[in-house]
Amino acid sequence: TTTLSHSKSYSHTIDGILIISGPDIKKGYKLTQSPRVWDVTPTILELMGHRIPSDIDGQVVREVFE
Repeated sequence: TTTLSHSKSYSHTIDGILIISGPDIKKGYKLTQSPRVWDVTPTILELMGHRIPSDIDGQVVREVFE
């Protein structure tokens, strides 16, 4: 936990938040596990139809796709 000068405490974790919408995304689906922060970039690249570099951290969160 990191305490900032504004007297607020923030907890830093590797879990992320993913809110995603689109024609190929399951409607109203809730992930079984929180995505990791580094899973967001490859997931967005996949949605955009781009090649995912082999050296990128994270994996595509495929369970959200129909």
